[in-house]
Formats: sequence, C-alpha cells, structure tokens
Amino acid sequence: MRAHDLQVATPTVQRGTTAREAARLIADGIRIGLVIADEAGVPEATVSATDVLRLMLPGYVLDDFSLAHVLGETDSEEVWEHLEQRTIGELVDDDDVPLHDLVVVNADDTLLEIAAAMAEAKSQLALVGPVGPGEAALISLPAVVSAILRADEARGVTSADDGAAVS
Repeated sequence: MRAHDLQVATPTVQRGTTAREAARLIADGIRIGLVIADEAGVPEATVSATDVLRLMLPGYVLDDFSLAHVLGETDSEEVWEHLEQRTIGELVDDDDVPLHDLVVVNADDTLLEIAAAMAEAKSQLALVGPVGPGEAALISLPAVVSAILRADEARGVTSADDGAAVS
C-alpha cells in the first residue's frame, strides 16, 4: 500500500477562516485536523480539531471550565455568537496552541515509511507531496492504523490468534 492509496483531498484553511467555517470543515468531513495554508494557498502547518474546538469556546469558559456547568442551553446564543469573529489566525498566533510542522510524504512511499514519518513527528496528519497551492492531499493517523490492521488481517493474524483479551 502506498501513500497515494490512502490520501484524501482536503481543503485548506487560511488565517482569515472563521471558527464557524473551520468547524464546518471538520464536522462535514469528519476530520481530525486542518491544514493551514499561507496567503498563496501553500500548506504550511496543521492544527488539530481539538484546537479548533477550543477556538469555538469563549475565552471566559476556557479560563474557568466551571462556567460550562453554570451556563445553560438558553445561554447558548450568547456563547456561540462569536464564531464568525474568531479566526484560524488566532490559533496561529496563540503560543498555547501547538501548530504542527507538515509531515510530507511522497505519493509512492510505503505504509511503513508513512507510519514511521508520522510516528517520528508525533503527527496525526501527513501531507502527500509535492506541496503546492490549493487542496491538500492528506493521510490521517486513523487511515494509517486501519491500513496496518488490514494488512495484518490479510496475513491471517487476528486478536484471537495473538492471545490479546478484548473487553
């Protein structure tokens, strides 16, 4: 299995992308992260879906999580009204948000090469190169793990065969 077999076309976001737009990309595509592109559209970093979720929350809730218990559903309009004002640029500028350097793999890299590159970089996303403007071709960690398990199962190995207890 090669990188081109696992890649999925993924839209990129830019600094001006709103929290609502980023959240929609994550929700509609069931993505674990997004690729941030520069002004020319060239991918330059990735950000996790968890950090986009943090961007969606008001700062006062992040400062004091106990407020989430106090605010009810009737307050949700006020809580979510800022989604159009917050942008990916805020994540890029936030020192507490870990932006991940791009892990770039070649389209003909093997599953083992992809897994090793992602493990070494501790990245959940790999970009299939070459990197240029426009949509990015991504490989997610779940896709890599799934492919490894499929390859393992094709060898006839299952959790029952290796004595692992599944609960």
